[in-house]
Amino acid sequence: LRVAKVSDGKETFQVVCGATNCRAGLITAFAKIGAKLTDDKGKEFAIKKGKLRGVESCGMLCSNDELGFSLERESGIAEFSNESHIGKPLEEIFGDTFLDVSLTPNLGHCMSMLGIARELSALTQTPLKLPSFAISTAPSSRNISVEVKDKKACPRYVARLIENVKVCDSPEWLIEKLESVGVKPKNAVVDITNYIMFELGQPMHAFDADKIAENSIVVKRANKSFTLKTLDGQERNVPEQTLLICDAKKPLAIAGVMGGEESAVTSETTNVLFEAAFFDPSTVRSSSKQINLRTDSSARFEKGTDPEMAAKAIDRASQLLQEICGGTISEQKVDATAGDFTPRKLTVRAARTNQLLGTKLSLGEIENLLGRLELKVSSDNNDTAHVEVPTYRHDIQEEIDLIEEIARLYGYNTIEPSSPRVTISTIPHNPLYLHEEKIRSCLIANGTSFLPGHLQVLKLNRNHQQENISAFEIGKIHFKEADRFLEKTIVGITLTGKESPYHHNPKPRDVDFLTLKGIIENLLSEQKLTWSRSELSSLHPNIQATVTIDDTQIGTIGQVHPNIAAEMGLTAPIFFAELDLETLLTLQKSDAKMEPLPLYPGITRDLTLTVKKEQPLEEILKEIHKTPAPLLKNVELLDIYESKELGDKKNITLRFTYRHDKKTLELKSVEKIHEKIVENIACS
Repeated sequence: LRVAKVSDGKETFQVVCGATNCRAGLITAFAKIGAKLTDDKGKEFAIKKGKLRGVESCGMLCSNDELGFSLERESGIAEFSNESHIGKPLEEIFGDTFLDVSLTPNLGHCMSMLGIARELSALTQTPLKLPSFAISTAPSSRNISVEVKDKKACPRYVARLIENVKVCDSPEWLIEKLESVGVKPKNAVVDITNYIMFELGQPMHAFDADKIAENSIVVKRANKSFTLKTLDGQERNVPEQTLLICDAKKPLAIAGVMGGEESAVTSETTNVLFEAAFFDPSTVRSSSKQINLRTDSSARFEKGTDPEMAAKAIDRASQLLQEICGGTISEQKVDATAGDFTPRKLTVRAARTNQLLGTKLSLGEIENLLGRLELKVSSDNNDTAHVEVPTYRHDIQEEIDLIEEIARLYGYNTIEPSSPRVTISTIPHNPLYLHEEKIRSCLIANGTSFLPGHLQVLKLNRNHQQENISAFEIGKIHFKEADRFLEKTIVGITLTGKESPYHHNPKPRDVDFLTLKGIIENLLSEQKLTWSRSELSSLHPNIQATVTIDDTQIGTIGQVHPNIAAEMGLTAPIFFAELDLETLLTLQKSDAKMEPLPLYPGITRDLTLTVKKEQPLEEILKEIHKTPAPLLKNVELLDIYESKELGDKKNITLRFTYRHDKKTLELKSVEKIHEKIVENIACS
């Protein structure tokens, strides 16, 4: 530990710090008492005055990852070089505005800074400012040849050589830009290709030019399956007919998806070959799916990139590389083009636009709206506009697409409401009716039928040699509570026999308690259900449970008591559930909202517990969740084992899944939490 005297330009504070790079003269980040940070578990904490080994500490010196500046754990505190930063809040120096943009699948042209800027320019009627740059080139000692053997899958491929490059770390501005969009910096060459992809929407790749056999690039399909080690270090099986980027002797990359490790740029690289291409979306989508690898690059190619951007992106990347790493840009820019990239020509009629939108727009107003989207518009009469659609707008294919663009730029809220052509009832459905229909639809999706009188129906079907029955009924029951007669709407579900029609492989299995439990869980998937023992005389004493939501009982489930079934001549086990629809209606949640898929991998741990046979799993799960563990995302049952050797005990095997929402987990963090959970379970 070091005792640091920390100055903010006005006051001096004493801080105890354990970082190895804590030294005199360092400009770093200082969190004063009262400042709030977030730990590696995502929990916020406040900085307090404290003592370390008897020495008072009034604050904390912070690392980049503690500030959220870095995507990985670091051992040292942040280091800044600019003395003008001293005494300023970090928010003033590094603060930025982030736009969280949700895109529909057809808006591939918006998957870049340029694409979003175009949209904002059109919406705000502010001129668009494109990045300006110039490059200086020189003759090269070698020529790069490009041959495209599948011109449909790759209508355009552009390449350029940059020689005498000194590969280095990216400058601070480039690192900040990449980390702000969740990309981990690697080296300046790779970082530049990623930056171009996010800036211009054009995926790129950089090869070590000295690892390209015979200075030759060949774009072709794989004539057989093989294994390729990709840039992420994984050995991947590449199927036959996958589109590849190869040299004269070997595959270099999976086109549009990911490059190979063998030809990757490293710190030893001195000559770099940049590539930028336009690949057929369906080809890249097929490769990505078959290899089970989806990347930022493939996501853009799958939605369609701008074929005219490939050459511009090569120039932009070359300029940045020369600026950061030096080097000589070859005057040879190989551009293998086979496609027709002329702008699509469409027409849009003012009368049709107004008819569909309910507007009264003039042709001039339509021309102005479309012009804001960088569409070239002209007209030759009083009703029709002729439009040239840029090559990056793959979503505009016909007149109706242009009308949609007119509507969103004009503003949906600006369109005056008018009387509908068809009058429909404004009386809303009864909520209970809607709830019943939702339950009915879900049960039908689970393979059931509406059959009244459950046991009577089972007996009738049994007499007709129909052994496999799945039935449900929604209706009202009447019962007396104290001095009142009550009516409730319930749903009853009955299962017996096999789960599915007969098939020789696999043979259908008998329905059981878990089959019915699964249907209930599907039915109420939006709710957190609790299962506990029940004691109904009509059900098997050891195979029944009460279903509860938020401490409110909503029904029961179990096997019909064998004696009752036997009295009706039914020998096969019968499973029955009854749910209170009116209570469910009061507990139902609003429409479920989508949550983003996890960005970072989880870590799993398995645990086997030996407990008494009658010990419910629900009680064990409750004990597990008593331990504070924000990284614990899921606990699932893997196996229950019983044997003569275990006697009145059973083994329960559980799988624990741990994950951090904002970064990759450290193994020691998981081990610490898992050990605490195991310890608490053992104590209980």
